[in-house]
Amino acid sequence: MTDELMACTCPHHVHRNAFCKHMAAVEDATDNGTLEAFPSEDDKDERISGPHTGYDKYGNVDHTYWQCGGCGAEATRKGALTDCC
Repeated sequence: MTDELMACTCPHHVHRNAFCKHMAAVEDATDNGTLEAFPSEDDKDERISGPHTGYDKYGNVDHTYWQCGGCGAEATRKGALTDCC
């Protein structure tokens, strides 16, 4: 993704050449600061590990999450664990 060009491999974008929900999510996350395309090396917190793969009750990949080694808290954003313990 760049400022001028964004693409996705989902069928909605590939077959219709349309702006899909995945592209909207990336655009939203980069606009509100919850996604860093190029995270800095200074952002390393040794107690937080991840991303880990989460599964639904059927064993399908459902989400990714980060986990705090200090208290065991989990979050879908690494930045959400800054004040956990």
